[in-house]
Amino acid sequence: MFSSDDDDDDDDDDDEVLSMSQNYWNIIKFYLHDAVYLYLLTLNQTLAEGHTNYRDGYHIINKTIGQRFAGKHSTMKITNLLVDQNTV
Repeated sequence: MFSSDDDDDDDDDDDEVLSMSQNYWNIIKFYLHDAVYLYLLTLNQTLAEGHTNYRDGYHIINKTIGQRFAGKHSTMKITNLLVDQNTV
């Protein structure tokens, strides 16, 4: 019913928060895509080699070291993982 200049400022703030949220999601979705893709790529290779225990996360994760794959933005190479079987 009544309108003031302050109401316009609130709309601008809402638009800015929405824009920041969308930008954040755009960044995160590429990392999520690459992580899932790498996991499935490595799982597929592991099963093809005859390692039938798909629940052996230690084996699958350690197999990612040295993997090179086309990520969403660039070619990715996993050089090091800080996973130690003794601490898991």
